[in-house]
Amino acid sequence: MQTMIAIQDDYIAKVLTCSTGHIRRVRRGARNAAFVKLAKMGYTTEQCRQIVSDADDMAVLERNAATD
Repeated sequence: MQTMIAIQDDYIAKVLTCSTGHIRRVRRGARNAAFVKLAKMGYTTEQCRQIVSDADDMAVLERNAATD
């Protein structure tokens, strides 16, 4: 079983590796996968939203840092 941090890292890695121009589709798929894993761990829907939102914020920061 993965930890919450590992799930967030998977989400970030998936979003950052998108180079096809389908970022919305990739983010949606990564988000759904993270929700399933987090729900199996017992997190509520609201907690899942917050965890994935935090991971998405980190992905944006990493993407911006890489382009500077």
